[in-house]
Amino acid sequence: MQGNIIAVDIPIYRKGEMNFFQVNVPNDVKCITGIVAEIRGYSIAPTPGVRNLAGTVKLQTEQLSGICYSCQLFTGESAFETGLTYAGGSVAGLYTIKTSGSTFRGIQPVRIPNTFVLFGCFEDNIGKLMNQDISYHVNLLLYTEWN
Repeated sequence: MQGNIIAVDIPIYRKGEMNFFQVNVPNDVKCITGIVAEIRGYSIAPTPGVRNLAGTVKLQTEQLSGICYSCQLFTGESAFETGLTYAGGSVAGLYTIKTSGSTFRGIQPVRIPNTFVLFGCFEDNIGKLMNQDISYHVNLLLYTEWN
């Protein structure tokens, strides 16, 4: 049965900041089936028409030693974005997602079964490029299948 969405908010306040976080997954979640990653609430507006790498999101489950999900988030406008999904350290799929403005949107299908904790990291890149502190939020939506 398709289940709830787990929302994760990752605040970024300084240039080059690495934010490590942990997501506790409820016991009744059987599997994480999709992930949406996006950026919201820039303190400084990105330059229109210029596409820059804002940062990288990486997730790992407690039972696997490798990365189970990774994506790069960009600012600026582009018709399509391409990325990779990972499963246990190996590439599981290539996807093309339509973007909207300065956010990276669209559900990336994943299959992360039987996990109770996700460990994550987001590393800011846009602050480094602009050489100043920029505050914004990275939002992760984890789509779940539950009992």
